[in-house]
Amino acid sequence: MTQRELVESALDHREVQPVPYYLDFTPPVEAWLCGHFGIDPHAAEAKDALNRALGNAMLRMSVMPEPMLQPDGTVRDAFGVIWEQTDVNRGAPVRHPLPEPNLRSYRFPKPPAPALLERMARRIEENRDLYVAVFVGDLLERACFLRGFGAFLLDLVGEPAFARELLQRLMDYALAAMETVARLPVDCVFLSDDYGDQRGLLLSPGTWRELVAPQLARFCARARELGLTPALHSCGNILVLLPELIDLGFTIIHPVQPEAMDVVEVKRTLGGRFTIYGGLDTQRVLPDGSPEEVRALVARRLRELSPGGGFILGPAMKLQHDVPRDNLLALIDACQNQAAVMRNQ
Repeated sequence: MTQRELVESALDHREVQPVPYYLDFTPPVEAWLCGHFGIDPHAAEAKDALNRALGNAMLRMSVMPEPMLQPDGTVRDAFGVIWEQTDVNRGAPVRHPLPEPNLRSYRFPKPPAPALLERMARRIEENRDLYVAVFVGDLLERACFLRGFGAFLLDLVGEPAFARELLQRLMDYALAAMETVARLPVDCVFLSDDYGDQRGLLLSPGTWRELVAPQLARFCARARELGLTPALHSCGNILVLLPELIDLGFTIIHPVQPEAMDVVEVKRTLGGRFTIYGGLDTQRVLPDGSPEEVRALVARRLRELSPGGGFILGPAMKLQHDVPRDNLLALIDACQNQAAVMRNQ
């Protein structure tokens, strides 16, 4: 079976061996792994070469253009948010383009440029055996980037008309991006939108249902009309929302964060209704355990989450520089040699 066929089988809730997986890393870790596999990290095709060396089942891309470096060393993204630049991860937003709760002077970015689409088309053609997933936008978290985290959470209660308009316009952008990428041979469209921290939701379930859920329904409905699989990334403890997210139409939910929820219980109670993509916590065993503990974690998740299909193995978040190199290599080896790892545990 090709990697795409492995993923499609998992989505159809058929058990497959090996279980499809996708491992991703922050740029410094990617650069080290490129060196380990003899790949020039500066080459145009480095990311895809590393993807193949890892044995990943998916080709993941984004329609968002690269942020632009500013004179003061910060970067400006396509939505006008200014981010600090770090050497180890994406950084954090430090200036927000919406200081007030209105959109009178704000201009949303345009859909993906033709040059970006041409690059995406070439990459897809060169990786046709992989399952192609494209991130087309975000919603609540983008609103928080535009206004500031605390400011937009207050807007949800104090300025609900503005909050509704901003979320609708952000979904309009995501849908326009989706329409554009649907011209390419894409399998899946991702929305990235965190709704929780590790204790619970960032907003009340009622507010989420009133302001966020209707936009998610638009996303899933249009994706299905276009023949695309709708997928959601949402960190944190979103257990209370999982049944509703499934009802809205999401086929894949990432990462069902194991530090925040009992992913095994989620598999038992809801696993027949959607595909769990994740399962590997990034806060304990991977940064602090031994290589053998990493292999044991992979084997345990395969035993717990792969029966009945509906599972794509992966870390809850991109793996950062705090994961020892021996643990990175143990993780890659365990994913690539699943049968041997299962026998030895």
